[in-house]
Amino acid sequence: MKQIALCLSSILCLGVSVVSCTEPDVESGTRIDKVKAKSNAQARLDAPTALVGVDWAQKSSDNFYYWSGNGTARFGTYNDTDPSSSFTYTYTDAQGLATATRYPAQIIEMAIGLEPGTTVNRVYTYFYDNTFTEGVSSDLDYYSAGHYGYTIGSGHTAADIVGIAINTLNHTYTWYKDGTVSRGTKNNLSSLAAPYAYSLPPGKSYANIIGMGINKGDSDKVYTWYSDGTVSIGTSGDLDYYAAPVPFD
Repeated sequence: MKQIALCLSSILCLGVSVVSCTEPDVESGTRIDKVKAKSNAQARLDAPTALVGVDWAQKSSDNFYYWSGNGTARFGTYNDTDPSSSFTYTYTDAQGLATATRYPAQIIEMAIGLEPGTTVNRVYTYFYDNTFTEGVSSDLDYYSAGHYGYTIGSGHTAADIVGIAINTLNHTYTWYKDGTVSRGTKNNLSSLAAPYAYSLPPGKSYANIIGMGINKGDSDKVYTWYSDGTVSIGTSGDLDYYAAPVPFD
């Protein structure tokens, strides 16, 4: 039984192995060298197509988390995956590793929420087999100790999802490649609002979306990251309402 959120595997930072880092340390980055230099693992996070999830943390640190398909994670700003205050570390999903089918290639998207009455981030990881886990940034099933099922709603399948994010009201937003977005709960993605249309920035397609997150100080201020290495700021229905896409690295 898991008692403390530990980074059980080594955290790579500038080629130095650091073990037994508690999850609050991972989220705050209060230890470890602040030198901005990239290891091979860190470089993967600069390739947008390598990302399997992005979101803004609930805590006041304003950290944005990036999870890569090579099993590493990192936190930064909305347009910088490797600021000097950050470092790269590994993440695990014990259930997925056991079956060797869900992790990490089967991850659709990852969303950070804050359960009522708690003070810690919860990371929700959604898989193509209609299951999700509840954990922390370094251990994706820390709280769930397994996979839960989720439903999408008529007209959509898991393969249609391009982004998932959770707002300050604890509502889960899901964007689809047909240009619609639904609002629901973590296990019923369209239970609160039927799908409605959303618009893209000029020159973008639904297939370009690699991750979405919602500003934790605004219930409908949405960040969208694209495979061409840009990020826009908008609303759930207009992805560049506040700011046109700018580069991230």
